[in-house]
Amino acid sequence: MRLVSFFLLTSVSLGLTKPLVHDVAAKELPTWEIRSVSSDNSTAVPASNTASSTLQDCLAAKNVPVYFIASPGFSQLAQPYNLRLAYTPAVIVVPTLASQVSDAILCAAASNVKVQAKSGGHSYASFSSGGKDGSMVINLQAYQDIVVDPQEYYAAKVGAGVRLGDMALSLYNQSQRALPHGTCPGVGVGGHATHGGYGYTSRAWGLTLDHVMGADVVLANGSFIHVSAMEYPDIYYALRGAADSIGIIIYFYFSTKPAPSSVVNWSYTIPGMYDSAAKSAAVFKKIQDFALNPSIVDRKLAFG
Repeated sequence: MRLVSFFLLTSVSLGLTKPLVHDVAAKELPTWEIRSVSSDNSTAVPASNTASSTLQDCLAAKNVPVYFIASPGFSQLAQPYNLRLAYTPAVIVVPTLASQVSDAILCAAASNVKVQAKSGGHSYASFSSGGKDGSMVINLQAYQDIVVDPQEYYAAKVGAGVRLGDMALSLYNQSQRALPHGTCPGVGVGGHATHGGYGYTSRAWGLTLDHVMGADVVLANGSFIHVSAMEYPDIYYALRGAADSIGIIIYFYFSTKPAPSSVVNWSYTIPGMYDSAAKSAAVFKKIQDFALNPSIVDRKLAFG
């Protein structure tokens, strides 16, 4: 049994960033409670994994950057994290603009094709590949910006294609700031920040999701909006936990924390704790007693 990581932490007041001007106007809110363009799984995917001519023509007409099955580089982009669940998308979109995400969604809707955003692709069930063959995967790898604004309470704007390791290093190198998040550096921030994000500092700081104070998101009808607790608060609330059902976030706005001045990583080995069920149970009870002892354990101590 290993118990890891001790942190010395401080607190800071938080603020909101200024609203942004976007390249796609959101004149009306959509019916955004849907995850894909069709709720009927029997009709949501074409009979073949190959994109239909209607879908291809629509994407070409709108100049959306795409990879089809026959395109060079498609296999590399389509490779899942879990090789046991290798689904083949009908098309992979690699946008650099919000308008391209919007156009791709509208083209998918016109062809009745399911849409799936992909940040880092670290999905054991291959949901980032669509969870089945024939989906449109919108790969957000181009969104790599990480900017900390010292004039806005050190709020951080982070692209949805950023990996956790790169985010942690950049936040610290720019301003000695940090966020609570998991320990796998290759995990993408997109799924992590919209479904939880537990890490060593979570006992003190909460989840990554708790620090999302705004987002730039493309909704199911192609609208591009900025959401926060004050702007479209219902959508803001829904994105923090159920973003797959709501829209595609391309930028996050996080409230950050001052990085700890020192960190102590430690472990303790208990010999023979797995020799018998009775011994294992006794050891875990001792660990539980230790974890519940407020004279020893506080929010600065993390277990992993």
